[in-house]
Formats: sequence, C-alpha cells, structure tokens
Amino acid sequence: MASGATIGFGLASALGWGAGDFFGGIAAKRGPAILVVLFSQVLGLTVTLTVAMLSAEPFPPLGNLAWDVAAGASGVIGLLLLYKGLASGHMGVVAPITGVTAAAVPTIVGLILAGLPGPLVLAGFVLALVGIVMVSRPEGTFRLREVSLAATSGFLLGGFLVLVGLDGIDALWWPLAATRVANVGFMTVLALAVRPSAATFGQWWRPALAAGALDIVGNGFFILASQAGRLDLAAILSSLYPASTMVLAAFVLKERLARVQWLGAALILVAIPLMARG
Repeated sequence: MASGATIGFGLASALGWGAGDFFGGIAAKRGPAILVVLFSQVLGLTVTLTVAMLSAEPFPPLGNLAWDVAAGASGVIGLLLLYKGLASGHMGVVAPITGVTAAAVPTIVGLILAGLPGPLVLAGFVLALVGIVMVSRPEGTFRLREVSLAATSGFLLGGFLVLVGLDGIDALWWPLAATRVANVGFMTVLALAVRPSAATFGQWWRPALAAGALDIVGNGFFILASQAGRLDLAAILSSLYPASTMVLAAFVLKERLARVQWLGAALILVAIPLMARG
C-alpha cells in the first residue's frame, strides 16, 4: 500500500507542474522558448539557493548532488522541448503524451531493476498506447512534430524523475538548488550560442515568472513524495500533471478537442494510476 504522504505530495507535484507548463506554454507562444526557460530557471536558482543557504539543512556530499545535477540537465532539455511543443501545437495534445512518456520511464526502470510488472501495470501500458494514438490525431491529421516533441520531452523529464530520486539525500532545498545550477548553466550556453531576440520580453516575462515559481512547487513536492515512499509511485503520480494543463487550456484558451481526443486523454490519465497501483 502507498503511504498517504506519497500520494498527497505526488498529486500536489502534479498540480504545480501542470499549471507551470500552462504558463510556460503561454510564455513560449509570445517569446523565444530558450529565453523563457532560462528566465524561469534563473528565478528558480535564486529562490532555492537563497532558501537553502538560510535553512538548517546541512550541505550534502558532492557525490550525491551529482545525481541532481544530471537530473537538472535532463529535465531542462525536456522542459525546453515541452515548451516548444506547447507553443507550436495544442496544449491538450502535447501535455498528455509528455505525461505518459514521463511516467513510463521510471516504470520501465523499475521493471529492469525489480522484474516484470503486475497485470495492472501491463493494462496501464496498453491503455496508454491506445490513448496516445487517439489523442495524437487532431481533426483526423497525424501531427508528427507535436508527437515527437512531446515524446522526447517526456523521455527526458522521466529521466529527471529517475535521477533526482537516486541522490540519497534527506533534504529538499539543496537538491532543488543543484538541479537549477545545471538548468541555468545549460540554458545560458544554449542562449549564447543561438542568441535569440529579447525584444518581446515585456510580453512573456509574467507568465514565465509564474512558470518558474510553479516549477519550484512541483519539484519540491516531488522530492518530498520520493522521500516519503517509492520513487516509481511518486514519479507516476506526479506525471498526472497534464490534467491540469489540459483543463486550463480548455477553459482559459478555449482550446477545442475532438471527442476522440478527449477519450484518448482520458485513457492516458486512467493508465497512469493503473501503473501506480500495480
């Protein structure tokens, strides 16, 4: 049985990440995704590093923090691809595919480390596969760019979920700060290489600010969830975040999804807790 803390923290993480992705997608529609991610991660680094230094948490061993740095590198690339996907297509299509892929990665890692999954996990995989096919056909057209961005993003974000759970640190703020160091470093190098224009900064900084704050919330609750119970369960529950992204896109942006897409998204969202219960 899963602990109540793991379930509560995991679902809170999903709410934070889902709302953060919505605002990140809004910002990326108005400005360069590279600068949007960099801006939000600089905010995250400033907040988490300040709180970590002011807190009573002891500084962890560098070897343990290396897992968080690796997690940050994987996560920020996944986040960049996710924002590009959210900006270029329907949020209600990109978000579910990313979520189920991110949930599948820690599940597969668990399969390799712990053996074959139970029947509920297998049923979850089947439902997820069917759901991805259904949700990926907007208006009867298969949009390869949206699907490929979402799937690649999900794979990298799933890698973040696995790596951040391997640090063995009983702390919150130092692991969060370590991931942000990698995020900011990678995005700074990328921004210097690409040199995107910041001319539209006034149009996107507010949603990017909201995305960065909500990303901290999501990451913090995920770390708490992984410390309270099983890593794979925490990862899968937190991967329910597409639900809040889809709801916000439907009600705020008035995105219209076909009935088959809603059904496909529902199958995906059913598949994730099935894998968790397995």
